[in-house]
Amino acid sequence: MKGQLSTIISLLKHNNTSKKIAFIITSDEEIGGYCCKEILKDYNANLAVIPDASSNFNLVVEEKGLLQLELTAYGTTAHASEPYKGDNAILKLINLYNELLEIYPMPKHNEFKTTINLSKLNGGTATNMVPGLATMTLDIRFEKSDSVESILNNIYKLKKDIKLKVLDQGPVFQVNEQLPIMQEFINNAEKVLTEKIIIEKCVATSDAIYFSEKNIPTILMNPKGAYWHGPNEYVEIESLYTLYEIFKTLL
Repeated sequence: MKGQLSTIISLLKHNNTSKKIAFIITSDEEIGGYCCKEILKDYNANLAVIPDASSNFNLVVEEKGLLQLELTAYGTTAHASEPYKGDNAILKLINLYNELLEIYPMPKHNEFKTTINLSKLNGGTATNMVPGLATMTLDIRFEKSDSVESILNNIYKLKKDIKLKVLDQGPVFQVNEQLPIMQEFINNAEKVLTEKIIIEKCVATSDAIYFSEKNIPTILMNPKGAYWHGPNEYVEIESLYTLYEIFKTLL
């Protein structure tokens, strides 16, 4: 993202335009996107551009929604030598997670399906005790055939005695690439690239979901690179120059 931001800074610095443009840099997209969510309470636009998601100048027209949950289970403590006398709170949560995987099976590859990731599991106070309290954090990315309400209902049906707290949520991102403003961008970008743009869905979630919630058409495009968030993450420098020329067509 640093490369993309430097590209946009250079674009705005070296080009004049009569259009009203807001350049927004947020620092919390990876931990909830609260900045963008708050800004959009008072801000509107005819078009948004987010240099994120996918790669190779593919245009993303759909991203999964976000639902992050903290679940708390209560059990009964007992000595570890007599676990049958207790009620293991950790096992309650593990069993619930496995039951959820029956409803939302884990994809074997990059399928565009609802996924549930067990992010954190905490419980127990001593090795020689059956834990009477445990918490589990789930990161759920859902596609449009599911919803926050339907997922929560499925959890409540499975375990009514578990306390549930919604940590964060966001809608599915969708944009209609047939909109005139999107078609104009696609045509101009294809002239720069001298090839057709690939239209695709992305399994990740970005700040684009908050623009989609306000029905703001959003361009979601990244330059060439790979291994996002990994130790080998990279962006091809030459592709940043290409991104510059593509975004210049918007001015």
